[in-house]
Amino acid sequence: MVASPLRVVFFAYPGVQALDVSGPLEVFARATRLLRDEGRAHPGYSVCVATLEPGPVTASSGFRFLPDRTLSELDGPIDTLLVVGGLGIDRVLGEQKVLAWLRRAARRPANCRRSACRHGANTR
Repeated sequence: MVASPLRVVFFAYPGVQALDVSGPLEVFARATRLLRDEGRAHPGYSVCVATLEPGPVTASSGFRFLPDRTLSELDGPIDTLLVVGGLGIDRVLGEQKVLAWLRRAARRPANCRRSACRHGANTR
């Protein structure tokens, strides 16, 4: 039995596809509401959007949003890590700080690691 919400972290970056963030985020939020509304014992999901740098992120469409925290501010277990897709993925995966963080995160206990596009899981 899961005692606390499962932690889902979305890694976002400048040039991300906004739908790759908002779509899955809505799915986890809705699943949590359904679990609660149906009186299920499962506590649902705690969703966090993390970026390399603090401040607003501009998606490829020009849509701007605020992340919850930076990668360096994340601590504790991550049950699901999603590297979201977008035009900026190649530039971001070329940054050593991002690659180092993803490699460290891959060694942490986790239930699931996914990408929301075909390039997202490539950590070279």
